[in-house]
Amino acid sequence: MPAAELSKLQAQIRAISTQFEEPRIFLRSLLTLMELYSDQNYKPGDLSRVKHLIPEYRLPALVIQQLTDNLASLTASNPNSAIQIMDTLWQEKHFEARLIAAAMLSNLPAQSIEHVMDRIQKWAKPEEDEDLISALLISSNRFFSIDKMEVWLHQIHRWLSLENEGMIKIGLKALLVILNDPEFVNSEKIFALLEPTILHPNFSLQKEIFSLIELLVNHSEMETTAFLRSILAQTNNAEVVRFIRRCLPLLGQNSQASLKSFMNPPK
Repeated sequence: MPAAELSKLQAQIRAISTQFEEPRIFLRSLLTLMELYSDQNYKPGDLSRVKHLIPEYRLPALVIQQLTDNLASLTASNPNSAIQIMDTLWQEKHFEARLIAAAMLSNLPAQSIEHVMDRIQKWAKPEEDEDLISALLISSNRFFSIDKMEVWLHQIHRWLSLENEGMIKIGLKALLVILNDPEFVNSEKIFALLEPTILHPNFSLQKEIFSLIELLVNHSEMETTAFLRSILAQTNNAEVVRFIRRCLPLLGQNSQASLKSFMNPPK
């Protein structure tokens, strides 16, 4: 976007920001702005350009960035208005509106923790667009950060404890978000949450679990090897053993040898 157009966009965002404390007026102005910058060249039925399960404005990435950056401080300083705006945006049919709602979640002040938990539980559903789920989980992780991490881990444990495969997958994706956060260092908590899911294998969840093992190896190969050995010590389930064998290339030779000795004990 040329500098002149960027300056115009920033001025437009500043103008509607003055309406933030009047959610209905602000929302009307925000949605009008999003329509203004929508991709006018897109034609319905062009399946080659469909990226999401729900309709899109097809906004340029820079427009979304400018909106979310500007809304961050407004959300932090005006949480009551922000919550009304977020809830309405999440009900909108367009992808970008929900994406902005998810981003706003991370900017709510710490005392809004119950509001954040309520929306995580309502919005994170298996039938939701995968990119929106990812955005919601990333935003949630930012909100809880290190000092509120126990609350976040408890919510993930709830997802993983459900019998709903789709909800378990959301829990696993939340663990992936945590492990991709360079500030998180306590792998033991991830091992504890992950163990029951590995011990009761489900083929449709193996992609996420494999990615988690890969990230855990990057955090600490020694601890991850010990974790996988503890899994093998608890079960001789052929599917579990097969999965851990698939993970072997992620490890160094010594770690591989250690696990192989458990999978192929001497006779």
